[in-house]
Amino acid sequence: MPGRDFVPPSVLDTVDPPEHTRLRALVQPAFTSHRIDALVDRIETVVAPLIDELAETPGWDVISRIAYRLPLAVIGDMLGTQRDVEVELMRITAGLLAEDTDEHSFMAHRTALHSLRDYLVELIAEKRRQPGLGLTSALAQAVPTTDEVAGYELVSLLVNIVVAGY
Repeated sequence: MPGRDFVPPSVLDTVDPPEHTRLRALVQPAFTSHRIDALVDRIETVVAPLIDELAETPGWDVISRIAYRLPLAVIGDMLGTQRDVEVELMRITAGLLAEDTDEHSFMAHRTALHSLRDYLVELIAEKRRQPGLGLTSALAQAVPTTDEVAGYELVSLLVNIVVAGY
């Protein structure tokens, strides 16, 4: 997969049952009320210093200072990424937010999708070698390494989570 020129489409909203049901079942454990409640401490840990920083800065913008940073911190935790990867995810997702109204913005969007794909392919490989508690580890263990279609779906599922969550 890493050498291919694909941009994963959204698998969850392009397939019907029973495929949709099978894919949804793979990610559903990450979205139980218990798992979501467990994110509260992390959210508070991320938000507290951001709010403190805002209190010291006149004329702050909540969108650029909190709304861009918080979702990626939480999504990163769900995926099982390293805590310092938020800056990399912010760089990648900035290109995803670009409107593709002209050739330049379309290419920025495409480049960002390819960067996200490459990052997630590496993350999946890492979680296959050293599983953890995050969603990526659970999915990597559930999808056989020899199943190319399932590997493609796995990358696409994770792209969906990052993009939709952000």
